[in-house]
Amino acid sequence: MTLPEVLVTMIIFVVLMFAILNLLDTTSAIAPKDQERNHAVREAQVGLHRMVRELRQSYALNQSPQTASRMNAQVTVGGVDSHVLYDCNLPSPEVSGRYACRRVVAPASGAVPTNAVAGHVVIDRLVSPDVFTYSPDATAPKYVEAKVRVPASGGRKSGLAHEITLDDGFFMRNLSLLG
Repeated sequence: MTLPEVLVTMIIFVVLMFAILNLLDTTSAIAPKDQERNHAVREAQVGLHRMVRELRQSYALNQSPQTASRMNAQVTVGGVDSHVLYDCNLPSPEVSGRYACRRVVAPASGAVPTNAVAGHVVIDRLVSPDVFTYSPDATAPKYVEAKVRVPASGGRKSGLAHEITLDDGFFMRNLSLLG
């Protein structure tokens, strides 16, 4: 090989190494954002699944009509009849300007829960508190859709800017068991 060939080869090698290192640097900067997005999706999926699974078993509604941000029902939890309240119009404990869905359980023989501040958070960082949609209406629903919107950035301030929407629904088929 001649000296010009070696120099050209070295220049090509340096350019390729620069491109590869630049790609690795970009990937390492994006990876935490993608991980936080995946965590936000999984956290919202688990909370939504738990909420819908439990409310699907409800056999009576308390304090009708229900609202877009609150559902209060009688459910059998672990073989025990209970009042269960899901309230999604509460401030997020982690992010200001966002909402949280909290779950409160009380014995069926006790008072119907109305204050979800004492409950535990099921879904956090909601963009909107309006989660529940009732069909045909909130007074006597046959079908309930639960839709949550969370930021893809999760808890990161410099995360992804878009929102993630997850939805599920259930028929209120057990309401007819009472009468």
